[in-house]
Amino acid sequence: MCHDVNSDYEIIFSPALCGSVTVQDVLTTSGTMAWAIHGADLAKNVCWFCVISPKYVFEVGTKDRSLIIHRGNTVSELVLEDFMLDEKVVLWALWTPSELKLIAKNKNRHKEAVVPTSPCIPPPDLVRWARKQLFLPVSEFGDEEEMRTAIHAAILSIEHKLQSTQAWHNMWDSSPKGTGEGRKPKRETEVQPLLHCAIHDQMFVKGIEIIPERTTGVGRIDFELIGTCKGRGNVNYAVECKLAHSRDLEHGVVTQLPEYMTAINAQYGAYIVIDFRDDNFKFPVLDENQDLDSLLDCFQMKNRSPFGDRIRNFVIRVGKRASASKL
Repeated sequence: MCHDVNSDYEIIFSPALCGSVTVQDVLTTSGTMAWAIHGADLAKNVCWFCVISPKYVFEVGTKDRSLIIHRGNTVSELVLEDFMLDEKVVLWALWTPSELKLIAKNKNRHKEAVVPTSPCIPPPDLVRWARKQLFLPVSEFGDEEEMRTAIHAAILSIEHKLQSTQAWHNMWDSSPKGTGEGRKPKRETEVQPLLHCAIHDQMFVKGIEIIPERTTGVGRIDFELIGTCKGRGNVNYAVECKLAHSRDLEHGVVTQLPEYMTAINAQYGAYIVIDFRDDNFKFPVLDENQDLDSLLDCFQMKNRSPFGDRIRNFVIRVGKRASASKL
């Protein structure tokens, strides 16, 4: 188990999620988490993650061939008895302040459960504590999983920084009248420096060097990250970025990023997708019941390389959001 604790709360992750999933993941007001499991393991009692404090409880687990989510006073269960023992199953847990949703899916079956809740968000003091952890200095990581967690936490912070500082506007070419109509997303190479800037300070205090546009034998990788792990020395991590409306979105995660990881001897990588969709820009157009996160997860299921389960997808949304007065 991975633990983050203080005197008031405890956050626990299953060993299978350690390194990939961060504290910041489970303290968002709205979030999505997906992971694969063998059908035979659905019968095991597993706490995938758990947040416990005097004022807030949030946990997801599997028990007796069911997927269970519990937040505040609400519990929802998705029974998975009709999934075969020899089948691989992808599980999703999705949440908003007013809804909890569970999905189980493979090539033969699809089940989901949705339950409304009274408005519920993580306590502000818990969120502040988690944000402060991002800037605690590190000279050497205990292992590669710890380093990966620090990188993922930094990437997860990008969207909040862009939105809270209005820097998301710089991802767009300005429209002629400033209304948003007719404006176009900037090119991938033009938005990458903003991503670099957004995580630079966090990576600096964690002792991680960022090398943009690193040339390899198979092309230029968008970012190579290098940190130091105890007993291993320098450890590499690969980051590839794509615009969500790019024609080679699937190729980037299924083929391109694994090749870069091989070239720089990186065991883990991140695939960052910039989503520009809003009322004026509609691409990519997805199926009615599909979102970008689940589309990327489907791409991942096609990834037959050894790195298929070592890549984490991140979606950063930079479209214009509706004014609170219009919601």
